[in-house]
Amino acid sequence: MFFIKTKRKEETTANTEKENDKPPSLQDTTDEIVYPSPLRLALLLSAVFASLFVVSLDRLIISTAIPQITDEFHSVMDIGWYGSAYQITSCAFQLLWGRLYTSFSVKGVFLTSILLFEVGSAICGAAPNSATLILGRAIAGSGSGGIMVGTTVILVYAIPLHKRPLYSGLFGVIFGVSSVAGPLLGGVFTSEATWRWCFYINLPFGAVTVVLVTYLLQIPDRESTKLPLSKKILQLDFGGTIFLLPAIVCLTLALQWGGVTYLWSEGRIIALLVLTTLCSIAFILTQVFLPDTATLPPRIFRQRSVLAGFWASFCIGALLIYPCYMPIWFQAIKGASALESGIWLLPLILPMFIASIIGGALITRVGYYTPFMIGGNCLMAVGAGMLTTLQVDTPRPQWIGYQVLYAFGLGNILQVPNLAAQTVLELKDIPVGTALLAFIQQLGGAIFLSVGQNVLTNELANHLEGVPGFNRSMLTNTGATTLINELPGAMRGTVVSAYNESLCTVFQVGSYVYALVAGASLTLLGCETLRRVLQSSDEHQSPRWPTYTYQPLEQPDAIRLLVIEPGSADDPISIRLVPACLSDNPQFEAISYVWGNPAQTKPVFCSGGVIHITHNLHAALQHLRLPNAERVLWADAVCINQADVGEKNQQVPLMKDIYSRASAVLVWLGSGSREVERALDALEQLHLYFSRHLKHYDDETKHRVRLLLTADGTVDIPIARISHSQSEEIRQLDWRAITDLLSSAWFGRVWTLQEIVNAQEAVLVCGGRSTPFDRFARPIVELFVQYINTSRMAELGLGIEFPINAAWSVVEVCRLRALKASSLTNTTTLYQLIKSHNLRQCSDPRDKIYGFLGLATDLSAGDLPLVPEYGLPVESVYKDFALWCIAKTASLDIFSSLRDYHLYSNVENLPSWAPDWMDWGGRRDTQLLAASTYAGGRKSIPRFSLAPEDNNVLIVRGYVVDKIEQLAVSYYQMTIWDDYRHCNYIQRLKSGATGAAREEMISRFKSEGLPAHYLDRLLQADKMAQKYSLRDKSCTAVLRDIVWIENCKDVATKGTGQMSVDQYEAFWRTITGDRVNRDSPAPRGFKWTFRKHLQLLSDLRDGTRSLDYGMAPYQSGSLNRFPIHHHPGSSPRQKVLYDDEYERWDAVRETWARNRRRRLCATVNGRFGWAPETAQEGDLICIFHGAKVPHVLRPCGDGNYILLGEGYLHRMMYGEVLKMQDMKETEIRIC
Repeated sequence: MFFIKTKRKEETTANTEKENDKPPSLQDTTDEIVYPSPLRLALLLSAVFASLFVVSLDRLIISTAIPQITDEFHSVMDIGWYGSAYQITSCAFQLLWGRLYTSFSVKGVFLTSILLFEVGSAICGAAPNSATLILGRAIAGSGSGGIMVGTTVILVYAIPLHKRPLYSGLFGVIFGVSSVAGPLLGGVFTSEATWRWCFYINLPFGAVTVVLVTYLLQIPDRESTKLPLSKKILQLDFGGTIFLLPAIVCLTLALQWGGVTYLWSEGRIIALLVLTTLCSIAFILTQVFLPDTATLPPRIFRQRSVLAGFWASFCIGALLIYPCYMPIWFQAIKGASALESGIWLLPLILPMFIASIIGGALITRVGYYTPFMIGGNCLMAVGAGMLTTLQVDTPRPQWIGYQVLYAFGLGNILQVPNLAAQTVLELKDIPVGTALLAFIQQLGGAIFLSVGQNVLTNELANHLEGVPGFNRSMLTNTGATTLINELPGAMRGTVVSAYNESLCTVFQVGSYVYALVAGASLTLLGCETLRRVLQSSDEHQSPRWPTYTYQPLEQPDAIRLLVIEPGSADDPISIRLVPACLSDNPQFEAISYVWGNPAQTKPVFCSGGVIHITHNLHAALQHLRLPNAERVLWADAVCINQADVGEKNQQVPLMKDIYSRASAVLVWLGSGSREVERALDALEQLHLYFSRHLKHYDDETKHRVRLLLTADGTVDIPIARISHSQSEEIRQLDWRAITDLLSSAWFGRVWTLQEIVNAQEAVLVCGGRSTPFDRFARPIVELFVQYINTSRMAELGLGIEFPINAAWSVVEVCRLRALKASSLTNTTTLYQLIKSHNLRQCSDPRDKIYGFLGLATDLSAGDLPLVPEYGLPVESVYKDFALWCIAKTASLDIFSSLRDYHLYSNVENLPSWAPDWMDWGGRRDTQLLAASTYAGGRKSIPRFSLAPEDNNVLIVRGYVVDKIEQLAVSYYQMTIWDDYRHCNYIQRLKSGATGAAREEMISRFKSEGLPAHYLDRLLQADKMAQKYSLRDKSCTAVLRDIVWIENCKDVATKGTGQMSVDQYEAFWRTITGDRVNRDSPAPRGFKWTFRKHLQLLSDLRDGTRSLDYGMAPYQSGSLNRFPIHHHPGSSPRQKVLYDDEYERWDAVRETWARNRRRRLCATVNGRFGWAPETAQEGDLICIFHGAKVPHVLRPCGDGNYILLGEGYLHRMMYGEVLKMQDMKETEIRIC
């Protein structure tokens, strides 16, 4: 049993045309709903429908017994009362029952109504005379009104609207079954036993219903039921009831007696009609002027759908004339027995039963009920019109066909008024609206049964007035069939004809009603439809349904499982959330998906309310739903209460166990398309191609792959070798489809890593295609290996832009899965994970930290725990993580992740010493091999604390060793190839051009479309170059000549071979923004590559080589063969770069490009290197205890500094600087 609190907010509509028929405004109060599980729902519906069955049975079981009852009691004049007494009390108390259900316990009120009904049935069964029978019928009717209203109320609280038409169709089923069984049982009891069993049969059914309802109905108290008893009684609208009851009784008596017992002109009939009018006016006034306690609040009549339903329900009640008077036609005209008349009534009952089921199912599917109202009315009109043509000798096929037409139409419209009202009414008004419609339907039946009795009696009297032996008293003292036997035999044919004509006149009264039904049907046109209300949540309107309220999870390992109820592709999604404990090993599947745009949502129905989920998750659930069985899943957006911060903090640490315990993790990549199918086919063929043509890797490639996939080179990802005799050429594969597939947002999602790495089995689901993730990933890994081994890619002859980042994501997943499955110890730290996967995206910035908790191996519950705190601001989370990293690693390595003092940061109030992970972006290109750590000199432990007066100020110990004196332009301010191209302008300007010549050159310079300040920047670079007496005055020359002066003074005489490896490595790693470990040798081929680099610099300095456009960007690392990507539009080709063909200018170009967020600088002490892009002249170069590289600080007042970022300065790296003497340690406050 799930208890759901629903909160309804005020809803408005912008559509003025529908102002009188808009969906309900939602309550501000909270109503709790009991929403049962499937088993309990089935048992509950059995109990509720059992009660409805006995009520429906009682309405019609008497129809075939009436002739025998009138014969026994000599009460033909009371025929109308046997039905009217039941109808009068039922409809008179209907509205009062609605108020009782609103103010009191639903179970208590429902059981009370059943008790009244059973007492009335017992009185009827034991009645010694007609008056007692009528009394019992009145008591039973009062109880039946409560049962009918209660059944609808319980259904509303148990079943969501989108399924309600189908279950409302079951109302028709129950009515149909009881309608079939009623006349048959009535005939059997009357013919074989006694008519009294028509009422005794209700007693055992009622007993079973009471037992089931007592134990199964679990609707918790609502706000209205918690009021004191005195206030509840005051809300029952006794004033309105006092006027309503006599109005109904007087109206029914007037219709019953008028023209039969008394003339219409007699005073008592007139008095009854006057009293009816006065009481009705008084009732209306009480409703208008006492709206707080009104039985019928005026607000519900503002809905056009309710007015149309009100009208239609009255007419439907009037149409009960046919099932009540057709048995009399069968017995009086055709001479049928009670049992036969029940059987002959089946063509009127069974089609109604079938049409009700079909109509309910179709309304559920299409979401529109007005067409069924109109179509049903048309069928009814035809059938009823044909019934008015019945003759004494009408053959059986005809009267059967007439009944079928009429019944099929009635079955289609029977539940439409209720559905129309439930669609637009507020939840709190549904009991009242339901009672209103039941009331008016009962009232219509009572009125028109009385009218029918009046018409029948008057018509019979008129037709038999001249028959010998007939007098009007015979109509009062004989039964419906014995009247024929009371008259002389020669006159019986005349009597039968008179009966037929009189009954046809009664049927004509019913046919007049169809014009009213047609009007109600047309009134529904343009009203709110079920489909429109169900879709209103998708159209940025206020939600029609109460929002699902999560129940708290009590156990530490408790989770919620999402149970999707079966359904077809077009059905709205209905789910249940079931609590479970991980320690109980529940069986479920988990979904790995991308949330998508949170502003675009669709509703799913969940236990009496709705949960709004993104379109992508909605599509996943719709696709994963089974047609005939439930499916148990786990999806974080639904199974975790995203609005409950405490629950998120508790559930996120469990996600590792959730995904590892799931029987399968379903990777949802979308609904699929032809391109997706093509991509998956292409990957499969690619895998087969590699298996066929690339059987073995050489040792060099294997070594590089191991270095690539693991930091220690010990875990090797197995690359499948599945042979296949038929494999297409790789040229035939659709590379664009592969690229598009790998461009899916899923590959760049933060949570993807832990969801798949921790999975027992992962399955990629894309549209109708399901593929094991490992099989999907293998060709991606294979392709990635070919990409870094460019000689192999060259052999393939492919001119493609391989999606390296997405492929790297797949490779990393495979690496971690292999590492987890191996016997090796996983030493992956949280900081490593966050830094390596900083480009991954997430909807909550905090997840940049929390999304990797399930994979890190350095988390513990000891002195330095790290737990999610979604209630903290983002800046606090990032700041706390920075402090955690400093304490955990005993170093200031996290400062290496700072990005230029948050130049592009969206996180407010973030101190400069805490990295902004949401917009870190990565200072360098994708690293194929983790850079070594510069650890020369002695190791130092950080000494830090937070300032007591401001926890945004971090106090560290260190040294201020230098100051920036000169800065060159940054990569984004000027590219080196433009700089070099315009170098001749600088040279000519510096060569002495003055006056007009100088102005002319400046004008020509600007005419090429460069910004006005471009020349000034070039001159600034030239000024810096003058400091080192350089000949070329461009930024390229600055870098080139600094390298020459500092490292290459002896190149001309001694050659590059005389330089030591650590000289090569220390300078190159420093100048390219990497760090170096002096205790480990340089990567293979590094020395030779650096020699080529120096030779290139020498060639450039001598002017023997110029820039070559179209070169590929160089990527550093030990893998030094890379493809060249050409400009789009040029003919695709692949050029391989071997070591002996190394394009040396790429090294210089890469030096600048890899430092595109840094600026070349020179210090006061004559050192050079790279400073952050936001650095300015006068910024300080500092060394911190625990840091491995220098950092740049800027004074900001009050003794505080802003940390701008790392400074890569040659011969000032940490290990070397600590060897310096006479440095004064100081306390540095970073804010």
